[in-house]
Formats: sequence, C-alpha cells, structure tokens
Amino acid sequence: MSKITLAHLARAAFVYIRQSTAYQVVNNLESQRRQYGLVERARELGWEDVQLVDDDLGRSGGGGGPARDPQTDACSSLSAADRARWMTLGQDLTKAWNSPVASIETRKKIIRLFVKEIIVDVVGDTLALIIHSQGGDHTQLTVKKNKIGQTRWTVEADVLDLVRALARQLSDTAIAAILNRSGKLTAHGASWTRSHVCSLRNTNGIPVYREGERAERAEVTLDEAADILKVSRTTAYRMVSSGALPARQLCGGAPWIIRIADLQRGAVCREADARRSRRPISRDPQQNLLPL
Repeated sequence: MSKITLAHLARAAFVYIRQSTAYQVVNNLESQRRQYGLVERARELGWEDVQLVDDDLGRSGGGGGPARDPQTDACSSLSAADRARWMTLGQDLTKAWNSPVASIETRKKIIRLFVKEIIVDVVGDTLALIIHSQGGDHTQLTVKKNKIGQTRWTVEADVLDLVRALARQLSDTAIAAILNRSGKLTAHGASWTRSHVCSLRNTNGIPVYREGERAERAEVTLDEAADILKVSRTTAYRMVSSGALPARQLCGGAPWIIRIADLQRGAVCREADARRSRRPISRDPQQNLLPL
C-alpha cells in the first residue's frame, strides 16, 4: 500500500486474465476466479479506472499460434451425448440457472455472459442502478434501500408485536424469559437473551421500559392488586380466573395487568371481603356488607 501513490491511482489499472489452454479455462475455475477477483481488489486499493483484459483466455501458450475458441476446444473433448446436453442448456439458461447442481460460481459465470458492470448510486432511501450489458445496452433500475439493521433475518410479526407490548411492562431480561417460555425463537433460530431483545427494540424503535411507567398508566400487577385488596396472591388469581376481577395477560407467562379503577369497583371490593372472611358472597343485590 505504501508504494501506491496518487500518480499511480490517476492512471488506468489493467487486469490481464491469462489461462493458456481451453482445458485450463474449463477446469481451473479457482485460478480463474482469483484472477477476476483482482478487478475488485484494484478498486479497493483506490483505482477508479480498472480495465479488464480477458480476450486471451484459452490461447496457445506457445505465443504465436492463432487464437482458438475455448468453448469449441472444450466441446470437442466431449461425447456426442454430453455435447448435445451442453448445447441444450445453452439454449435454456433458465434451466441451467435453476439446476440443482448449479453452483454459485456457475451462476456468476452465467451473469457475466450478459452483464459487463453495474453502477450503483445512493439516492435518498433508494439505490439507482445502471446495468451495462456485454452487448452495449444499458438498463436503469431503482431498488428500495434496506434500513439500518434490516436484513433477510427477521423475526415473526407476532413476536415483534409481543415484544412491543411487553416492553411497556417489563425489562429486556424479563421479556427474554417470557419469549423462551413461550417457545419463541430469534430470527437465527436461537434462544432469546437480554441483548437479543435490546437489539430488536433498537432496530424497530421500541423504547425500553421505564421504571414507574405502569403506575403512570394506573396499572398494577397481580401481586400489587392482591396487596391492595388485602388478599393472598392465590385468592387474587382465583378472582381473575372466575371473572370477578377484570385483568389482561398478553401471553402465557406474561404478568397479569389490572387497572386500579377496576380494583375500586364495589363488586370487586365485596368479592375480596367475602373471600377474605371465607364467607360466600350473597347474590342478592339488595343485601350489602357493613364494614365493622
């Protein structure tokens, strides 16, 4: 890197691809891949004008022989059945592309048959592409740019909605425990941790739970409701199960959330008094309890 100066970068860089025989062109794919990779390496080093010279592929290594078509040389060594199959695939690129035995390297070679280069420019939240084909045509495309943190690895929509709701009640550590108990997995199929929940919140703009947030919304948990009603947690849970005490739960394992206004309702207070004194509550609406 220290030997590359601005004077060098101001000139054009030429990448010369050389494989002497047709056999090397067909079989020495790794060497060919490394040579083509020098184009991108030159751009990484700072050259803007990088020109590729690969019209010498498959020529004789003797230096004075006429140029030969590597595809012709390769086909001449094939049997008649293999050559017919090869030519059929050449006529049906879709079949060749979707073949289960086609490797990534093979698909790259198919693309290089048609595409010379792709120029990408960032315009706002979109990517403006100009595709230069080998025949000289140009195609313009506009692609929506991914947001920061947006990848093909995304969690299920119901998991995101659940985290968004739980974040208004619990810390990241407690949310991770609930997601794991519910059998929910991350986008990569792993168990949830505090850092996973934190990353998901930050990516989707979900604020972290703030201490005292539930109190500001006049909401309490089941344990807090039991203390207010002066009953045990089990009794409070039985009141919720029977419908005597309105409450909501986002999913199994999540805390029960109860509104303070519901705790102050007369029916709820009478039910708590009756359960606390172990006496069944009267169903007669005309009969009231006298606080002594």
